[in-house]
Amino acid sequence: MDDAQRLRAFEEHCQKLYTSPDANARDAAQAALMQLSTALDYLPQCQYVLSHSTMPQAQLIAANALGKLVGQFWNQLSVSQRLDHRNHALNFLANAGPGCEKYIAVSLCQLVADITKVGWFDAPEHQQIVAEIGKFLAASPAHVVLGLQLLEQIVTAMNTSGNMRSLTQHRKVAGNFRDTSLFEIMQTALHTIRKLSGGINATEQEQRTILERSLKLVLVCMSYDFIGTSLDEASEELGTIQVPTSWRAIMEDPSTQALFFDAYRNTSPPEASVSLEVLVLLASLRRSLFSSDEERQAFLCRMMSGSLGILSTQHGLSDRDSYHELCRLLARLKANFQLSELVASPQYSEWISATAAFTIDSFKHWQWAANSMYYLLSLWSRLVAAMPYLKGSTPSHLEKFVPQVITAFITSRMELVRALLQPQEDQGELEDPFTEEEQLMELLDTLPSLCRFQLEQVASYAISLFEPSARLYTQALSAPPAERSSPEMQLRLAQCEGELAWLVYIISMVLGSHIAPNSNSESQQLVDGELTAAVLQLIPLLDAPANVAERRLEPSNTYLSMAIIFFLQQFRKVYVGDQATTSSKVYVRLEERLNIGDHISMLRVIVNKIVTDLTLRPDCTEINTKALALFADLAGGYCSGKLLLKLDTVQQMLVNHSAKDFPFLEATVNARLRTLFSSTLCKLLFLDETSVKFKTFMAPLTELLSCLRDECTPQNVESPQMRAALVGALRDLRGVAAACSNR
Repeated sequence: MDDAQRLRAFEEHCQKLYTSPDANARDAAQAALMQLSTALDYLPQCQYVLSHSTMPQAQLIAANALGKLVGQFWNQLSVSQRLDHRNHALNFLANAGPGCEKYIAVSLCQLVADITKVGWFDAPEHQQIVAEIGKFLAASPAHVVLGLQLLEQIVTAMNTSGNMRSLTQHRKVAGNFRDTSLFEIMQTALHTIRKLSGGINATEQEQRTILERSLKLVLVCMSYDFIGTSLDEASEELGTIQVPTSWRAIMEDPSTQALFFDAYRNTSPPEASVSLEVLVLLASLRRSLFSSDEERQAFLCRMMSGSLGILSTQHGLSDRDSYHELCRLLARLKANFQLSELVASPQYSEWISATAAFTIDSFKHWQWAANSMYYLLSLWSRLVAAMPYLKGSTPSHLEKFVPQVITAFITSRMELVRALLQPQEDQGELEDPFTEEEQLMELLDTLPSLCRFQLEQVASYAISLFEPSARLYTQALSAPPAERSSPEMQLRLAQCEGELAWLVYIISMVLGSHIAPNSNSESQQLVDGELTAAVLQLIPLLDAPANVAERRLEPSNTYLSMAIIFFLQQFRKVYVGDQATTSSKVYVRLEERLNIGDHISMLRVIVNKIVTDLTLRPDCTEINTKALALFADLAGGYCSGKLLLKLDTVQQMLVNHSAKDFPFLEATVNARLRTLFSSTLCKLLFLDETSVKFKTFMAPLTELLSCLRDECTPQNVESPQMRAALVGALRDLRGVAAACSNR
């Protein structure tokens, strides 16, 4: 069979794979085509198909097979053969690239990038790849796009360790590439963008494509792992961009920043958002890169001026990606520059006012800014945190704007609760933050310093929302059963629980924001007492047996219960335990409002809440997990553990802790919690502050094991019920053993 016949057979397989309605025929074609990537002998055939076929599917399969073969049999190829395969791909792109499908070009660009990286030290030709690609940039607009795409793929490959044999090899190649070629590629991208602004002989669509590719090339160059730290891209922080000192001139050049602000103003999505993304990276440049503090301050002033222009005109912010990147840019300006540097800028007063208006408007239209809200809160949180270090007489204006920002945020959370309760078709892509604990905590972590900055004002606003919602919740739960079961009343209950859950979480973050227990002033402790009293008044209502039986499986009820446990955990950290003092003004206010005058009284409330959750909510695993974690933390503290033993409830728990006393132990989904429960109780037992003996403590478990011994027979030992009972008992023993070993 000659080459032409093999090509026809290959194309027939491709035709069947992509178009045949017969599944067996498709499977057979796929099996035949997969043979291409199994042996080195198929390399010439793949190149022939790529060069002579006119079927895009055949070209794609051949290009992908080339990549797999070169990677799989790399060590069996000579240095000249590797270069030949790279040059073959480059020649194909040069001759047929502008007319081929985009996915074929992507596959071949990836092949060139992989060969270049792995063979970087094999031959000097590999290190001259930028010059080779320069021929593309001097040709037609379509070739310019391919050249930029090739450079982007090469930089990306050099910044990724996946295709190297070892991390050491990767870092060696990546470091050499950074020192010899990366700066030249960055300059090429900047030069291309400047050429576009001056006008080139290309259609409007070609110019947009070239600009997008140039911006993405700048982005990957700026995102390069310059010092081999492998920055985690999933984290919210970009960190500091450690560009080499040799880049200083272009980074300090005012025209560089102007280039990207102009690109944003003069383009539409997606180029506009990529321009802002580059500016986010520019705002993250390391301090030591600048030749002087004056140069760095001038750089910051240009950044603030450019972002102020966007805030003032609102240009392009109807695009979600651009909106999001602007929020990231504002957050990075504070993350990488001191408040004193921001204040020293001539544009600061106008900039902070525009930023505040933008933030408040974003919170009012929270559906639009849901994914960007964290960055805005992070910006204001960092600004407030820097206030103690601000010197001089220049005003920061934060006293004016911060209360407005936090008030707008709290209001947006109330509106979110109402929106989530609307019919599904009205919600669109709305997500409930309560379903993602990690994201919820990340958002809440930005609040403490904001709330503490103007505590009385924020607390007053929170209480003004909390009390009406709690009053409405009380009225709804007090309604007759028939009325309470109506859809309208159920909707009202869910709304109250959602709103109260958000307010409890916010209050919790305020309480847990202290550097050390009782470190805040007496006036702030009194405010904490007011907030605490408001939350504690909810517990009897929420945990009334009838209400628990009716509402415990409702998501909104679960959210509120978990919020209260979180609140008790935060209160414990500051006002209960080893470091807290009984003279705290919090207990003065709690004594006035709820007759809770000391640690013992507060611990009684906390333990009763834990016991209620473990007994009345046995099928609510999330709540049981959080409640047991709180119990374990209390028992783990030296003082708080001893205080627990003064409670009659805890003494009873040490004696009566079987499944009939705590129904959550019987739930299969709670099996793993049994170990923590038994180890926590055993830890309290070993504090030697109780009259309960170890044998008495072990009596419920001894009784359980005796029953299992009597009931276990060869016939039922494999039954699910018996296995679950045995596993549960063993988990109890494991908890006891863990406490004994740590004694």
